[in-house]
Amino acid sequence: MDQSELLGDMPQALLTEALDDNRDGIADDDAWAAVQAAAEERIRSAFGGEAPERHALVAAHARKTFILEILYNRRGFTGEANPHTAAASRLEKRLEALAAGEVSLDGDTEPAFIGQPARIAGLKGNLA
Repeated sequence: MDQSELLGDMPQALLTEALDDNRDGIADDDAWAAVQAAAEERIRSAFGGEAPERHALVAAHARKTFILEILYNRRGFTGEANPHTAAASRLEKRLEALAAGEVSLDGDTEPAFIGQPARIAGLKGNLA
């Protein structure tokens, strides 16, 4: 994965800060390699090795989410302050369930539950 693929989910300034271990204003290659290795290890841990080819897409999505969670953690956004922690936890459980054969990707759709009302302003009086 290339760092530029994360820019829609993490501003460039935060990405650079998360990877700038020596504080020279430039993202460090060693830090990037460590982040990628940590994300890959989570996938390998779920599957007990390489992700099977049939799960390549879900593994790629999980990899990106894990990387984003790690990067935000490196910037000090931990727990609920990290916008990717909940998704990363769900994906980790999903990978484990796929590996165990508890769920299948055939015709699989993940159910959605919206537990809170939408937080958008009403439209009353705004339409002409």
